[in-house]
Amino acid sequence: MTQVNLTARAVACPLICGNTVILKPSEFSPKCQDLVVKALTAAGLPAGCLGFLPTSPERTPGITEYAVKHDKILRVNFTGSDRVGKIIAGWAATCLKQCVLELGGKAPVLVLEDANIDDAVEAVVFGALSYSGQICMSTERVLLHSSINEDFKARLLNKINGLKCGNHMEDADVSISGLISSASAARVLNMIKAAVAGGATLLTGDLQATGPCGTIVVPHVLEGVGSDMDIAHKESFGPVLVLSEFDTDEEAVSLANSSDFSLCASVYSRDVVRAMEVARQVRAGSCHINGPTVYVEAPLPNGGTGGSSGYGRFGGMAGVEAFTERKVITLAKPGMKFVF
Repeated sequence: MTQVNLTARAVACPLICGNTVILKPSEFSPKCQDLVVKALTAAGLPAGCLGFLPTSPERTPGITEYAVKHDKILRVNFTGSDRVGKIIAGWAATCLKQCVLELGGKAPVLVLEDANIDDAVEAVVFGALSYSGQICMSTERVLLHSSINEDFKARLLNKINGLKCGNHMEDADVSISGLISSASAARVLNMIKAAVAGGATLLTGDLQATGPCGTIVVPHVLEGVGSDMDIAHKESFGPVLVLSEFDTDEEAVSLANSSDFSLCASVYSRDVVRAMEVARQVRAGSCHINGPTVYVEAPLPNGGTGGSSGYGRFGGMAGVEAFTERKVITLAKPGMKFVF
């Protein structure tokens, strides 16, 4: 479903703005994007407006570079990892081509001491574990005021340990299912194992991948993660949460802003005025008060503020600006003379 939503969003805005689009789908899940193309075609989208360019994993780098650098391509729109985003931005820079890049996230949730803890727990679980954490806006960091740390942690673990994990194709009651590939599962687990080996405490999780092709990873929650550990600053893109403590609002903001990612964040507090002030200081393209990180109101633009979360905006008039070119046309008054 996420792939379908992202694809529809990526092609809709440039099409509405009068552009033709070439859609290069993920080499790992092209059928999802194919569904969008077929739906738009069936709905009457004229031929030639939307091209579809699936590729094999082996040919993807070469074909993507050719497409980005082609002189008929005027804009580049990429949603994916910061690693690939940097490569695409580099190719585009060689021909001074504009990009809209929505890349990774390391979204923090700041839970202040006066927060409704049950609401915050629900939002964190939803934000961290929807689609097994495979969303750029997924909650990856939970910053807790020291006075509520133990209470929040107990309720969070109770909620997470009550979720059913497994193959959703075989059991409709499953809440947490597989990651996109065994390689992705192995990468996530390696980050967790390295953190534990470095001194972090694993509060829940079994450090293994099971199920079809070894893709199912149960939720893992860590605390005591050092700033030098990969899992502290790299996107996990899996069902992983890192818990940290703070004592003051200033410390919470500093922890939230310690990441190079800047896509989204959340602040939980019963004092909305205070939460608004904290949210204003958090470096993120969107910050939600008493709501999960995985949330963007449809008309509002979405995107990071630079760094590893990319640049440019999707949605609303900001999205229209990204896929149009401003042009000035002047009309001189008849008989006006220009003297040199």
